Amino acid sequence: MKRIFLFLAIASVAIVACDKVSNPIVVKNTVIGSKFVTNNNDGVAGFRKVLLEDYTGQTCPNCPTAADLITFTLVPDYNETLIVVAVHQGNTYAKPTLSFTNDFRTTAGEEWGKSSGFGIGFYPCGLINRTDYGSGRQIANQAWPSVIPKAKNDPFVVKLNVNTSYDTTVRSLSVKVKGTFQKAYTGATKVQVLYTEDGIVGKQKKGSADIE
Repeated sequence: MKRIFLFLAIASVAIVACDKVSNPIVVKNTVIGSKFVTNNNDGVAGFRKVLLEDYTGQTCPNCPTAADLITFTLVPDYNETLIVVAVHQGNTYAKPTLSFTNDFRTTAGEEWGKSSGFGIGFYPCGLINRTDYGSGRQIANQAWPSVIPKAKNDPFVVKLNVNTSYDTTVRSLSVKVKGTFQKAYTGATKVQVLYTEDGIVGKQKKGSADIE
């Protein structure tokens, strides 16, 4: 099963409505290298996207069913509106064994899955916008198709402009994120910057069979 994801960094900042931040923290980066590939989403019209986090593991026999639902139904139905992140997490199904030697767990994913995080209690398990839509934040894969339409109607609070610059010589990545609030907002906000990796092939349990 594919869809292996790695996590880069987590930063947080408290923003209150439209108040001006008097002493913002400014991080100055020293740009290295000379061959850059740049990209941005500045030309994309503002609209609310949906985040689906699929908690999974290589020895989880039912998890490929959830992955197939994502690949063959949800992604075709929602295209770029849906952002999918697979999180290989926990000691029950993601921990390497004698037969499944890869370790796709990450520090961030392990923290998210703990009781101090989202308390993932079953697999496959999904978080949709990390929000409770009536039956808890942990959502079984069978309910994903009915919950995602609700998530699409969440208020469009902030537009994120993401600019990336990747140097192909020294393999250095710089990411800049600018948030523009579309309406007044008084809660604390956090920005998580993640990079995802796909196309890694590894052994996976599917029912009673082992597949690549």
